[in-house]
Amino acid sequence: MANIVDECNEKVNHHIKNISEEIKPFRNIFNKLFVFDEILVSENGGKTKLNRQILNDQHDLIQNKILLIISELDQALDAVKEHMKVLLSECNKSSKIETINLIYDDKNFLDLLEIDLDTKVISNVSKKKLLKDVQKLSNIKNKIFNLKYLVTMFDTTIVKKYLNKLGVEDLINSTFIFELIDTFGLHFEEFKKFEYIINNFYKQREKVKDFSVLKYLLELHKRRADNYIYANFRYKISLDYNIDLDLNKKIEINIIYLENIISSFIEQSCMDLVKKEMKKGKINKLIEVNIFIQKKNIQLVVKNNGFEVKNIHTLFISDSENKYTIEAKNLATMLGAKMEVSSIVDEGMEYICTFKI
Repeated sequence: MANIVDECNEKVNHHIKNISEEIKPFRNIFNKLFVFDEILVSENGGKTKLNRQILNDQHDLIQNKILLIISELDQALDAVKEHMKVLLSECNKSSKIETINLIYDDKNFLDLLEIDLDTKVISNVSKKKLLKDVQKLSNIKNKIFNLKYLVTMFDTTIVKKYLNKLGVEDLINSTFIFELIDTFGLHFEEFKKFEYIINNFYKQREKVKDFSVLKYLLELHKRRADNYIYANFRYKISLDYNIDLDLNKKIEINIIYLENIISSFIEQSCMDLVKKEMKKGKINKLIEVNIFIQKKNIQLVVKNNGFEVKNIHTLFISDSENKYTIEAKNLATMLGAKMEVSSIVDEGMEYICTFKI
């Protein structure tokens, strides 16, 4: 049991190295999306038209690489799962981890494990080490899920679907052309984050003085929400944000984890709004993202005017349907932050992450 975490890290590192090779062509693939001589063509009559084929070809190249990356990440998660099973079997603790795809509330899982260990003949030293190793494997699992999240943020599938629905008039609309190119640029920025994390997998935190770095992420979410697809139906969701917050001094934080938490809150909010519209009929759908200081804490608050049809407490039960709330809670714990979910009567849902300055 002594080397299980090290063995797991070794296997995960192997897959991270494979991914570092797979992502090398990405910059050239993305850069081609911004070569105007190739993505724009002249029509008869002097009109400039977007070259849909070039954009689709580049998307296909991105997608093929993404499939390979996801495969490597899934294999890394399988390694965590197998090592977790070995770890737990050595103390005769039955586990349903293999049936829940590693989607579980870390703190709740650890608390239940500790209660179970209290009923077994095991020394305090062994118990503490086991709990510590389980926590380490859970942290590795969270880091891999974080990478899977980042992949979804530079996946251009949503843009391609939208692009292929457009008519000729849209393809010669200069406003649309530059907005589409700008959207690809936002995806490129998300890829750069993924590339950085792959090359610095064990770096935990960095110092920030403000949260302006979140603007690229929120602009991308704004466009995605405006074209949100659920069950092959489009929902138009408005997203507003205010992240103008200057700190007196720099703070250390894993900004990518914070971005993941924001994204999880936004994705969950989209589902809240869809559920409300499906039940109540057509509604104006709004998500608000705010960051501000309250006493000696920084609060991230994401509000929407939808509702969660389940009991709020069930949002943290190990279930793939609860992926966004569980992942956000686990990352908040890793940041030393506190997460809260509440339903405000006649207003909607509110998701809060609070961490000390």
